[in-house]
Amino acid sequence: MVNAFIRDIPEELIREFLSYVLYRDRASFDSAAFAMPRTFTRNPPKRQDVDASTLLVCKQWHRIGMPLLYESVFISNMAQLKTLAATLQERPDIGPKIRRLRLKDAFGRDLPAVLSLTPNIHTLSVCTKISSRTSITGLRALLKTSVVNIAPTRLMIEPPFHWRRSSVVQENMAECLIALVSNWPDVVS
Repeated sequence: MVNAFIRDIPEELIREFLSYVLYRDRASFDSAAFAMPRTFTRNPPKRQDVDASTLLVCKQWHRIGMPLLYESVFISNMAQLKTLAATLQERPDIGPKIRRLRLKDAFGRDLPAVLSLTPNIHTLSVCTKISSRTSITGLRALLKTSVVNIAPTRLMIEPPFHWRRSSVVQENMAECLIALVSNWPDVVS
């Protein structure tokens, strides 16, 4: 009975409903709150679990909701970067759906693979508050390859970089970003 009811709902209404749960507009992506899970009073579910469970209602909801789920992606560690790279290689249809990408402590060797499979990124957010142990091999590799075909129009650097209080890794990161930005003619920060 329920499945028949769900199938009768027009796809436009399902997309509208799912957009409230899955879609991140520019303002929410730009805010620091996007990176933080919502707070709940008891047994807080993780935000991504809530998003993902919505897509399990039926195949129709999954098909309609996937582009909304992947439009804004926040990667906060190397394990997530590696998982995203594997997902994009297994499912090449997902990469073009990613429009906004926020990276924090995720600049390792899988970064070129992720960026080469996400040609439609228009907003790239980079967190420069990293430890001296953070690997930036992926950023360095981007300078040596022409495979990466992104050309973002917005670059967000958080927090603003301070040369006087930076570590060697942060300075190397800044130099890599400066070199990359020179290849993006339409970027504004």
